[in-house]
Amino acid sequence: MRVAVIALAFVLAGLPAGTAAGQQPTQQDLLRRLVAPEEPAISPEDADRILYSLGYSLWRPLTQLGLTPAEIETVLRGVREAAARTAPTVDLEIYGPRIEGFARARVAERLADERSRSEAFLATSAEAPGAVVFPSGLIFFDLTAGAGEAPTRTDTVRVHYRGTLVDGTEFDSSYGRGEPTEFGLSGVIACWTEGVANMRVGGRAKLICPPAIAYGERGQPPDIPAGAALVFEIELLGVIPRG
Repeated sequence: MRVAVIALAFVLAGLPAGTAAGQQPTQQDLLRRLVAPEEPAISPEDADRILYSLGYSLWRPLTQLGLTPAEIETVLRGVREAAARTAPTVDLEIYGPRIEGFARARVAERLADERSRSEAFLATSAEAPGAVVFPSGLIFFDLTAGAGEAPTRTDTVRVHYRGTLVDGTEFDSSYGRGEPTEFGLSGVIACWTEGVANMRVGGRAKLICPPAIAYGERGQPPDIPAGAALVFEIELLGVIPRG
């Protein structure tokens, strides 16, 4: 809940200042701008979409806690009762300060679980037929050998790809979007930089990425958990000419 409150504070603080240099806008300033914004009037339909986006954005950081459906309902009950200005049913002076410790413990627990799953998956994958294990920990499977140009680590490439977690959950796919994607190999995760640089145009490969060369112990909420190993199936379609 504290994360959500902070996120909302950033939204409000990001409104145009309109006050003297160095002076923080007052609560009245912020409310005035919300009631009478300088931007064009917002339609009821757009307001509904904006409020939905606000709710979705406030939820995203909470995905790191791995809340159960019952726990989510408890959080929502707190929101509803706060919105209705009813008296809280727990002592906020006692339990409010414990939110941060609760969140830290949950995040650490989920990290340990994900790390354990990833290590087991990586160990099994490294022993699979056709696996090539690089010093970085990258596990590379050459699915279809390409006959074209081999990119360098500073090239931009055109690819089709699908990314999944170790349990097969898809978190990204150019196939799903219906068109290939272009990436500069120097601007992506280290696993991609190394893996795609070992392909040739026309080839297909599977990269299994340890968290250390993917998104590490921070993950990429809400789709990629902290400490997650990742699996990518990549089709190298071309190398974009420079200049």
